[in-house]
Amino acid sequence: MIRIISIEKDDILNDPEDAAKILSRAMTRRIPMRFMGIHAPQEAPAVMVFAEECEQSQPVDFVFSPIEADSDDEIIALTTHRYEAGYRTLATFRIDDMTWGLFAGKGR
Repeated sequence: MIRIISIEKDDILNDPEDAAKILSRAMTRRIPMRFMGIHAPQEAPAVMVFAEECEQSQPVDFVFSPIEADSDDEIIALTTHRYEAGYRTLATFRIDDMTWGLFAGKGR
């Protein structure tokens, strides 16, 4: 089974921590889910996160964070720094004129 979790872009802009908690909770409900991908067209009001059913989900700390980088080298440096801090880059997307990233760290 596939689940689509829709998160309003305004919610990410106004409270990225709460938006990430919504995603984390959705993955660990009665049916455990695993992150598959993201769809976030510029003109859409929401980000759609795709998840698939799995036998057992691991707790994951998701983080929505702006990516303040102007070049590919800066993006590579930022994602490398986050990886070294224990976070994987799952996706990047645009909201208005800002690039955002969805990151995942080890759960509690």
